[in-house]
Amino acid sequence: MKPAGSYFGVVFVFTTFALVLYYTGYVSLGPVVQRERALTFLGFLPDRVLFSHMLFRYMKIAVVLGLACWIFHFALPFSAWLTFAAFSVLMCQTIESAYYTVHIYHIAYVSLLVVTFWYTLEYRELRRFRTAAQLYNAQYPEWLFFVPFFYLVVTYSYSGIIKLTRNGFGWINGTSLQLWVLMIGDSQSLATKLMVSSRTVALLVQISTLVFESTAFLTLWFRRLRPAYGVALIGMHLGVEMIFGFSFWGNIAMDFLLLVIYPLLGQSTQLSNFDPSRLEVAN
Repeated sequence: MKPAGSYFGVVFVFTTFALVLYYTGYVSLGPVVQRERALTFLGFLPDRVLFSHMLFRYMKIAVVLGLACWIFHFALPFSAWLTFAAFSVLMCQTIESAYYTVHIYHIAYVSLLVVTFWYTLEYRELRRFRTAAQLYNAQYPEWLFFVPFFYLVVTYSYSGIIKLTRNGFGWINGTSLQLWVLMIGDSQSLATKLMVSSRTVALLVQISTLVFESTAFLTLWFRRLRPAYGVALIGMHLGVEMIFGFSFWGNIAMDFLLLVIYPLLGQSTQLSNFDPSRLEVAN
């Protein structure tokens, strides 16, 4: 019987595929607004193209078709790049048409980019497997998992540090979170009612969120911290989902895989013992 680590790569790849499909169905064009500047690399396009519903529908179809071909290893690596390109256009259209910056898709996008590059570099080797489901026999480069992991923890730390530098420590008072919850939170949610009813609870949530976000980069060196940080960050996202309805399922899935599960696999994988100066191929 193969060790659990032999199947982790398959789980990671198919989780990425599932997130891409989920967000492809989830996204929609927002009301066309007057933009002050471009928000994405396609922001230079004229509005009639960028906000085209026909283009948006075609890109959704292209993602599904490209992913179907990719899963069955048909037309590699073209099918991988078709999926990535169509998903990129969808994300750009969605973000440019929104009245606020949407950042719930970013880890799914980065994971897709990394898996696309892997298939491009190794497509001759990978196409010998009839489908992506047989990748448990593949050789997985360490960067395939490290890049999304690095991106994940660095963006968490950046988010936490920005909250502090922009708002100061005075923002951590419980009341500010209660105001946000009252203004845009789901009034019927149990989490909302708990937050509004107790300033102490709101304060503790703010403190724990900022501590785990700001210091997430420590997990790059202290691997024993990863499962605890993963559980804490998952809890934060579930709370956000219950109160505000922001679907950070990409973060939740990757927190669970890269921060909780992967380090627990021990020696069957290499990320739990990662040394940034050494990038070897792991089985």
